[in-house]
Amino acid sequence: MFSIMLLFCTSLLSSYKAKECSTTTPLFVMLGTDAHLEVTEPVHLVQHSQFRWTFNNSVNIVRVFSDNTNRTHDNYKNRATISGDYSLLLKNLQQVDKGYYTAVFLSDVDKCLAEYSITVEDLVSAPELTVESVSNNSDLCVLTVNCSAQDSHIQSTLRYDANNCSLLEGETSKVTADGASLQIKLVNCSVSCNHRNHVSELKAVKKIQHFCPTKSASNKTTQVVIPVTVIGICLVLSIGLFLKQQ
Repeated sequence: MFSIMLLFCTSLLSSYKAKECSTTTPLFVMLGTDAHLEVTEPVHLVQHSQFRWTFNNSVNIVRVFSDNTNRTHDNYKNRATISGDYSLLLKNLQQVDKGYYTAVFLSDVDKCLAEYSITVEDLVSAPELTVESVSNNSDLCVLTVNCSAQDSHIQSTLRYDANNCSLLEGETSKVTADGASLQIKLVNCSVSCNHRNHVSELKAVKKIQHFCPTKSASNKTTQVVIPVTVIGICLVLSIGLFLKQQ
């Protein structure tokens, strides 16, 4: 009879699903890297108590018993390590590892000690920044740029006027299908196309002046050339007069 009751109690503990924690910590992890999960307070196991880390409240990743022995799920034997402070190290995370990880202390009063919501993200791809059209009239230059990555893109129209740059119209940001973001930024007359998620960021940059040779810039060149020409003529005349006097 005692053996039956013990088996029954063990079965209840094994099938226990942790009740919801009051706080869930979001954690973004790069694909193929590790995650370190900590408990929020010290754990002191007593007789008939148990500690466990669970995945989505259904898989017992690792269980620690009151005699300090532990049992790790077969799927995590080479990927999960529990330390002396009951923190959990998860190795080589993949997309299938996305979900909720909960630390639970089971005793007379069960208690949730930590919960993490893990999202696994890959490195973003390199974005492409292209100039679709340029309208250059006197001192005003208007150009349309396209910022793209994978299957998403955004387009904006920019204004360049005597070294002053501004955004006229169009999209400046967009969330892609995989949860990353595309963004067009304008800083010091340079336009950038940013592709980023929570674990990585790449950008492409172009200077607007390269596409907008304004009239004011041409005038500056002319103003420099004319004085040099005048100086050259004066120098030739001076040499001629000097030779004539000789």
